[in-house]
Amino acid sequence: MKKVFKFIGGLFKDLLDQAWTLLGLALGWVLLEGSARDIVGKLIGVTLLVWILTFPIRREKDDKDKE
Repeated sequence: MKKVFKFIGGLFKDLLDQAWTLLGLALGWVLLEGSARDIVGKLIGVTLLVWILTFPIRREKDDKDKE
């Protein structure tokens, strides 16, 4: 259970570290219209999904660098 909380906490911290990137993407989505807005919205979703799915790989690399 402790590992799950540590994983979720690390994931949340990792997403917060990317706050400016996500803010820029969200701002672009708000300012666009029509099909461009749809495409950017889908790309934001895909980006977040890939970022979350690759978190364990990046976390293992960070743990090895700290040793």
